[in-house]
Amino acid sequence: MTAFFAGLGVRPGFRTGEEIVFNKRRDAEQLHPKTNAVVPPKYLVPVDGAPDPGEGLGRRDALAEWLTSPNNPYFAPAIANRVWSYFMGRGIIDPVDDIRASNQPVNAELLNALTADLIENDFDLRLLMRTIATSRAYQSSFQTNEWNQDDRINFSHHEPRRLSAEQLADAVARATGSRFEIDTLPEDFDATALPDPHVMTASMGIEGFLDLFGKPDRETACECERKTEMSLPQALSLLNGSVIADAIADPEGRVATLVLSGRDNEELIAELYLAALGRLPTGGEAELAGEPHRGGPGPDVGPAQLERLSLQLVSSISQPQRSLRPCS
Repeated sequence: MTAFFAGLGVRPGFRTGEEIVFNKRRDAEQLHPKTNAVVPPKYLVPVDGAPDPGEGLGRRDALAEWLTSPNNPYFAPAIANRVWSYFMGRGIIDPVDDIRASNQPVNAELLNALTADLIENDFDLRLLMRTIATSRAYQSSFQTNEWNQDDRINFSHHEPRRLSAEQLADAVARATGSRFEIDTLPEDFDATALPDPHVMTASMGIEGFLDLFGKPDRETACECERKTEMSLPQALSLLNGSVIADAIADPEGRVATLVLSGRDNEELIAELYLAALGRLPTGGEAELAGEPHRGGPGPDVGPAQLERLSLQLVSSISQPQRSLRPCS
């Protein structure tokens, strides 16, 4: 496979640690390190219709055509499995970067059906996503029953999972009504749409927040580069970090707007729940949330009380299971 890239070179970039890949020459050859013989490019497995890398197309163009061919036995299943994992939290073959003979799919028929659907629709990822999103498996509840409560691999029910770093940043922005400043990008630009992992932010606060919660540098194609484990620094950042605190205290944010809205306590609490969790509070949650600032309509509720409730709700966004207690 190295021979496909024989014409490429690497040189230092303009920034520290940056590397620039460039074309040295089109007719360069890969030489065997011991015999110095020319090593011709060769596909890992033969595929019907794959172009000859030595004729017509450039070698890397030929490799790309072979790689994405419908006849390639590895490409379509790998894509289908990866997209499925983004929706379901785990792949049919899991980990998704560990496809091998000794790591069999938990449901081969399902993977084959998704693969066939992907190939039939000319690798249309939107149609594949629609197929998955409209499936019974994806639309199943988080609630379990006596038959599937111990199941973790067969997709009989949804598994709660944490938000990614970018998703969490966007969720915090929407819950608090505050926007993070990102240089050179529009104000309404989302963290999930950042075009480059090294985009610098105005305050650098959100940059450190994303790194802390596992945003990868995207230096490899492995999903393992993204860290999903919870850590003590993450918990401290959610409870008393400057990114969350500044977003909640934003003078143009949601809490400041609610304080001046003149709405009663019940409406204020409902608004914060809807913004953070996408649902209304249960009776018990509303009662607990209302205890620290009972006794009057909206104007009597100060920003400090609403900020504490907002902090509690926003801090719970990153957790798969949310159990709220009254603020003190």
